[in-house]
This record gives sequence, structure tokens and C-alpha cells, in this order.
Amino acid sequence: MILKTILTVILFYIVCSSNAQITISGVVINEATKEPLEYASISILNQSFGTISNGSGAFTFHLDPKFLNDTLVISSLGYIPFKKKIASLIQLDSAIYELTPTEINLTEFLVTSLSANEIVKKAIQNIPKNYPKSPFLLKGFYRHFRNENDQCVDLIEMALILKDKDYSAPYKVKTEDKEAYISRYQESPVTEEIYVEQFRRSFNNQNFYKEYFFNNNMIVEMLRNNRVKYRNFELDTNITNYYFAGQLMLNDKNVFIISTEKEGGAKIYIDAETFAIIKLENYVPWSGNYLFQKKVKNYDKAIERERSMRITLEFQELNNKMYLKYLNYAWSYEIYSEEKQKTVVLFDVNNLLVINEIIEYPKKSDFDGTKKMKKNQRLENFNCAYHESFWVNYNLIEINPIKKIHLQELEKKVPLKKQFKQSQEKKTGN
Repeated sequence: MILKTILTVILFYIVCSSNAQITISGVVINEATKEPLEYASISILNQSFGTISNGSGAFTFHLDPKFLNDTLVISSLGYIPFKKKIASLIQLDSAIYELTPTEINLTEFLVTSLSANEIVKKAIQNIPKNYPKSPFLLKGFYRHFRNENDQCVDLIEMALILKDKDYSAPYKVKTEDKEAYISRYQESPVTEEIYVEQFRRSFNNQNFYKEYFFNNNMIVEMLRNNRVKYRNFELDTNITNYYFAGQLMLNDKNVFIISTEKEGGAKIYIDAETFAIIKLENYVPWSGNYLFQKKVKNYDKAIERERSMRITLEFQELNNKMYLKYLNYAWSYEIYSEEKQKTVVLFDVNNLLVINEIIEYPKKSDFDGTKKMKKNQRLENFNCAYHESFWVNYNLIEINPIKKIHLQELEKKVPLKKQFKQSQEKKTGN
């Protein structure tokens, strides 16, 4: 079987802003299907910062003019990266770039003495070797987006810094039943420390069970889902079997695709040479069966029932070490009232973390102007003065068109910019 797909990148415009910052904007699509390519990486060659495309393939990348003579790289797993000098791109009003992956004979490549289970076990064993061994920082953008009965009720965005020590196993894996496993996972600690550069949020328009939803820190909830760092669920070999599902290419490297089921299931992308885990994705759609159920705290006759879950995380290489590139964790759940004998509300939640810059050798000055967030702190209680100018040229991820429609619901009474300002003024006492 020969894999052959053409990726097209349409750059809408490349301009220099009034403050001399260079801005590159565009859309990444698959030429064969005309569908957008989500999570495509946009970066500068041999530099430790960048951004990604959104679900519509769109991106906007702000960079300093000192990189004018550097090379822009647009890449995605399974494709030959597009590379071109930034200075040459400025002359273009619009352009189409076709990127064709190397043709691979799938049958020949998959001949290996290792089973899928052995490949995953070796990848886990090699985590201390392939991932950071010393303290590091990740500067990133966080977005929390939530719908209640298909109406947008909350938006939180944050520029943050994650401080971490390494990728050593944080705790021993236990053999236990599913209910105990999930319960322990939901209470497990994370090693990352969270520092906030800027924070903005809409008003909270939630109507049902408002106090229940915000009992936990949603960033901590998301960080727990770094399956590679915490070796849980899809990377827990005590509860999971693995199967070969195919292969891809990344920067001339062969990549195994391992699945957790014979058909469907989670997909794990592993470098065939180093056994570094490059990407993991899993989508469990609503099928009429709940993923788990639990009592709603502070509400005696209410049950939370998770309906679906989607997780995608990918890593990027810097100086022979793998660092988180992005983590997207989304889920839907309902609250069932035992008293009313019916579902009273359905929530859809989306958490996205995108790493804009990797700092291998942290300095005390890296935290200047930041505020440390407590891991047990509810996001709605976090206060930080809102500075609109900070966000003008910040590398955030563009809102997808479908979500822009939901955002209009948030602005029925008050524009978002006013909500951002007023929500923080109430907490800072300004």
C-alpha cells in the first residue's frame, strides 16, 4: 500500500504590523480532500517557539523582525515539512504550497521482530531517555471553552508558564478495578507548577450546578491527561493491549502507529528508531453507554455521567529531547436528577494548551511579571489585572468558525472585551 496525500498551505497574508512585528497568517488544508489540517505546526527552523493551526486549519503567527532572514517551517505528522525564508514570503499576497510525503511501502516497513505490546513497553521504558531529565519551562496558551445545553456559557484564556523538573515516573502504577483506577486518577497530583502571565475570562453564564463544576482547577485536570508524563490509561500496559495500525513519516523518520484495539481505539505514534512517543490521540464517542458515573458533590440526588471523551497530545523535539507541543482534552457529560428522573443539563467542555516556547535552562527572571497559581484554586477565583494590549500580538489560537457562533451568545448583552475587563476588576477591587 502506498501512502500519498498532498497537503496544501494557503497563506492569506504576511504583513509587518505598526510596531514592526511580523505577522504570518494562513490556512492549512489537505488538497486531495479540501479539508483543513488541524494541529499543523508553524515555527521557525532551529528555534524553540511557534504555534499551531486550529480546527479550521487557520493560524496567525507573530514574530520578531530579527527572524526576517530565518526559515519558516509548516509541518504535520506524515508530511514533508514546508520550508521557506520568511523574507521571501513577505513579497507574496497569497500563495499555494503543496507538500507531498515520502512514498512508503507499508508492508515492507512493518516487518519487525517486536510485537506492538513490546514496542509500547519499550517506548515507556525510554521515556526517561527521550524526554527532559532536568528542570525546564514551557510557555503556552490555555483556552477553556464550555457549552451548557448547546449554549456557550464560559470562556477562559490564559498566557502561562509551566515549570517542571523532568519526566521521571511520578508514582507507581497499581493494578486495581476500573472504578478505583478512575477515582485515583482524578485525585492524583501533577508535578507542574503554574505561573500566569495574563488571564482573561468572560462572565460565567452557567445556569445549572454552578458551584459543582468549578470545584477543581481545570488546568490541573488537563495536565493529568498528559498520558506520556503520567503513564496512565492508554499507556498503562497493565490494562491495555496493543496492535499494529500502520505507519507514517516525520522529518524522514519512520513512525509506528499502534492502536489499543484491533479496529478503532486510541492511536499512539512512536518513533521506530528512538521509540519516542510523538503523538497520542483517542476519541470515545457517545454510544449510549456512559464512560463513568459518580455522585455530584453538594447535590444529594444528582449523578454526573460522562458521555464522550476526546484527547490529543503531541510532542516536539528540541536538542534530542521531546517536549509537549499541545494538549487538547474535551469531554461531554450530563447531570441526571434522581428526584426528577431525567437529565437536566448537558455540558460540553474543551480545554486546549498550546506550547509557544520551550526554555531549557530556566532563570529567575523568566518569572518576572507572573503570578503563581495554586493547584487547588478554582479558575473563577483567580485574579489578575487585565491588560488588553498584551493580547494584540500574542500567539493565541484562532477561534474556529463554529465556536465563533457560540461566542456571539456570550456577547448578547456585554462585549467580550468589557467582560474580560469587568470580570477581573471585580476580583482585584479596581
